[in-house]
Amino acid sequence: MTQLIYSEAELARDHAFASAHEVGGYRLHGGFDAAGEYVSPRLAVRGPAVAAWQARLREDGWELIDADAKLLTTPPYPTFGQQKLLLRHGFQQTLWNSTSPAAMP
Repeated sequence: MTQLIYSEAELARDHAFASAHEVGGYRLHGGFDAAGEYVSPRLAVRGPAVAAWQARLREDGWELIDADAKLLTTPPYPTFGQQKLLLRHGFQQTLWNSTSPAAMP
């Protein structure tokens, strides 16, 4: 079975870079592999995790959406009225704040 649950430490793990990403004496994020190709930071586990989550969504019949600038042209969700309704009926915080890792039990 494909792993779908990861610890925070796993998701923050970097690759074992062959060389650091340095410019002008400053250490920047990410690094380079043995072939000299740039590797983004924290993708050692996060990359495969995202691929597994996407695969599970597709298996469960969900369509993936592009997270691009088009998202900024859609109306906010929930709307102001919907958020007021949620708060009025006992939802203790805004929807987006409730989904942050700090809000999770």
